[in-house]
Amino acid sequence: ATLGILRLHLCLKMRSSRSLLSGIKKTALNKWHVKNGGKMVEFCGWEMPVQYKTGVLKEHFICRDGCALFDVGHMGQLKFTGKDRHQFIEKLTPVSMDIAVGQSKLSVITTPEGGTIDDTMITKQDGFIWEVVNAGCAEKDIQWFKEQIKAFKGDVKLEFQDKSLIAIQGPTAMKLLQSLVGSDVDLTKMPFMTARTMSVGGVPAYVSRCGYTGEDGFEVSVEHADAEKVADMFLDKGALPCGLGARDSLRLEAGLCLYGHELNESISPIEAGLAWLIPKARRQSGGFYGAERILREIKEGVPKKRTGLFVEGAPAREQTKIFGDDGSQIGVVTSGSPSPCLKKNVAIAYINTHTSAKKKAGDKVTVEVRGKKQFATVTALPFVPTRFYRGA
Repeated sequence: ATLGILRLHLCLKMRSSRSLLSGIKKTALNKWHVKNGGKMVEFCGWEMPVQYKTGVLKEHFICRDGCALFDVGHMGQLKFTGKDRHQFIEKLTPVSMDIAVGQSKLSVITTPEGGTIDDTMITKQDGFIWEVVNAGCAEKDIQWFKEQIKAFKGDVKLEFQDKSLIAIQGPTAMKLLQSLVGSDVDLTKMPFMTARTMSVGGVPAYVSRCGYTGEDGFEVSVEHADAEKVADMFLDKGALPCGLGARDSLRLEAGLCLYGHELNESISPIEAGLAWLIPKARRQSGGFYGAERILREIKEGVPKKRTGLFVEGAPAREQTKIFGDDGSQIGVVTSGSPSPCLKKNVAIAYINTHTSAKKKAGDKVTVEVRGKKQFATVTALPFVPTRFYRGA
C-alpha cells in the first residue's frame, strides 16, 4: 500500500537530493525539510519532500486526525491590480467577481476551445485580486496572462508574489492557528474559501481558509525570511510535517483533480465534473474563453465524465484501460492508489457516456492491470467525505 501511495505521477522523478539537477528550484523551507528528516525528490522542477521519517501512511492519518504541515511554496502566487481587473479575470475564467471582499472561488483558466489551462484559486480583495496557480503550470499560466494583458483593452497589471506558502490541514488546524493569532481574529467566523491578512505569532501573513486534502485548513503566505519561524511555530503547537506522498493520497480520497491527470488543455471543466464552478450569472452572460463549448456541454451533456472506481485486486494506475460489458474500451484511469482510510484500492477515471458504455454508481466494469483483467465498481466522488469548515 505504501508503494502505491508513493506513486506521484505528475512531474515527479524519484531521485535522491544528491543526484538532482543543479538548476532545480528550492523553496525557502528546503533546509528546514532536510533538518526535519524530509526525503527530498524532484517535483515539477522543485526539490520537495515526498515524506518524512514518520512515513506516508502515518502522515496521511496525521492530516485526517490532527494537523499536518505541508510546504506549498512552489505554487504560484499572483496579484492583479488595475480598475479593469475583474473584467479581465472574467474573460480568462468562468468565475464571477460579483462576490464579497475576502471571498475565494475555485475556478479554471480556460482555453479559447474550452479546455483547461489550469485550475486556480481566485480571491477578491479590496483593490486587488489574489490568485494561486499550480506549480507545474505556473510558468505557462504567467506567460498566458502576460500575453492576454497585452491584448486586453483595459487597465490591469500582474505582479508575481515571491513569497512562501505553508499549509496546515486537519481537524485541529483551527485550534492551532487560533493560538497564534491576535485576539482580534476569531477563526470560527472565517469560513472555508475566505482569506484575510493577520498576524501569525507576530509575523504579518495573508491567510486563506482552503486546502487540497478534504480537511479543514489554512494556507499561510509569508515573506521567505519568516518561513522557518512560522513553520517552527506550527510544529511547536503540535503540527507534524508531511510530504507530497500523503498530499497525493489525501487529495485522491477527497476526489480532487490533479492537473495533468484529471485536467488538461483538451478536457473541459464539464467533463471533469466541475460544472458547479460556473455560476448562474456566467452561464447567462458567457463572455469567457471556451464559453461556446462549455455552455453547450452544460445543456447537452459530455462525451465522457469523471467518476470514481473501487478496484478489486491490484491498484489501477494512471492510463489503465477500462472495459465495458461487451469487452470494448470505454474509459481510462487518470489517478489510482490504495486508500489508507478505506483500506481498498480507489481510482479516478474518465468513462464514455454514450449509451452502450454509460455507467452509474454500483455498476461493474473491468480494468486491465499488468495484462490481467479484474473487476472495478463505479462510485460517486469523493471516496472519503470532505470536512471543510462552513461556520460555527
